[in-house]
Amino acid sequence: MSKLFNAFLVFSLCSLSFTACFLPQDQDDDFEPPPPPAAAQFIHQNPEMGSVEILFDGGLVTSVSYGEVSAAVSLPQGEGAFSFRYAGAPSTFFESELYTLEARVYTFALVPDAFAENNILDLSAASPEPEEDQHWVRLINLSDVQEGRLFRGRDELITLPLDENPSAYIAVESASSTSVSLSDSNGAPISIQDGIQLPSGGASLLMISGSDADDSVKIKAVALDIERLSLVEPGLNTSTAE
Repeated sequence: MSKLFNAFLVFSLCSLSFTACFLPQDQDDDFEPPPPPAAAQFIHQNPEMGSVEILFDGGLVTSVSYGEVSAAVSLPQGEGAFSFRYAGAPSTFFESELYTLEARVYTFALVPDAFAENNILDLSAASPEPEEDQHWVRLINLSDVQEGRLFRGRDELITLPLDENPSAYIAVESASSTSVSLSDSNGAPISIQDGIQLPSGGASLLMISGSDADDSVKIKAVALDIERLSLVEPGLNTSTAE
């Protein structure tokens, strides 16, 4: 009887072990990670405007003041429009077209009347496909310099005035650190910016701003590829000094 009971016990344990292989498993095989976020950043280059708040689909995204580029704000993929209002104002002064946000960077610049009738430039056109050892740059001239030549190191990149402002994307050799300079039509230097990063497979907006009259012309690289950005949550004060 004892031998029979022991045999039955062994059989039962084996059966349970075998059956357990087919029981529902608490695994994450069906787990789907959330879709990657979109990102939005804002450039304030209009000295006639104070601090401006930006909303998306009615919710506050960030605020930005003159001379600043906001940190990149993380936004879920989805449909909505960007709107702009003066800080503390009850209503907006501009609303963008309707977007279906994708996992890339959306960039807007607040500029004087001379550059855009509604003071908002949409710079969100997607950059071309990334390539190894290459970087895409797009130029925008928000300065009062009407003629000149822009150099990357010793190589001439483009001449002013731009055929289009902002320009089309231009492919350049990538670099961990390089200089970008602006000279007048006679070759005299106006502005030199060292330490500009043009990483492989990336894209940047090269922004020229300021006035030649008071030697305030500056060149700034603004990242346009989401892989290079540290994203912040919407609604925070995310402005950074230029």
